[in-house]
Amino acid sequence: MCDHKDGEKLMPATSGGGGWPMSVWLTPDLKPFAGGTYFPPEDGVHRVGFRTVLLRIAEQWKENKDSLLESSRKILEALQHVSEIRVRGQESPPPSKEVMATCFQQLSNSYDEDYGGFSKSPKFPSPGQSCLAVEPLHGAGSTGGAEHTPELSHRITEC
Repeated sequence: MCDHKDGEKLMPATSGGGGWPMSVWLTPDLKPFAGGTYFPPEDGVHRVGFRTVLLRIAEQWKENKDSLLESSRKILEALQHVSEIRVRGQESPPPSKEVMATCFQQLSNSYDEDYGGFSKSPKFPSPGQSCLAVEPLHGAGSTGGAEHTPELSHRITEC
């Protein structure tokens, strides 16, 4: 199963960065209002620990809920903006199979056969890469580059 489709876009919308592991805090109606990547268990010299983050979020939820809800609104606005389909010179987007074929071919071309993973770094695949790599196995994706699919999928499961 793949992570939330907007997960990769959420972190830049909340903190300007991305990464793994990703923590996202949601309102009771499941709208994101805060997020970050890697919080150590305990506070350190340069990083706030996960427990401290949880306590601060709980405190802010009690004392400053309206501000957090406004943050949530802005995050969702940013996600909607980056999720819009933009097509140059076309009235409608290309067919999804064509898009999938292009995406899979690009992913396949970036595969590092010597060390696994994609491109130079990071070697750990993003959720989108994982989903895309196994898509042809389900018959909904491209046949272009499908010869790498079993190996791509195997390498991903080794992580």
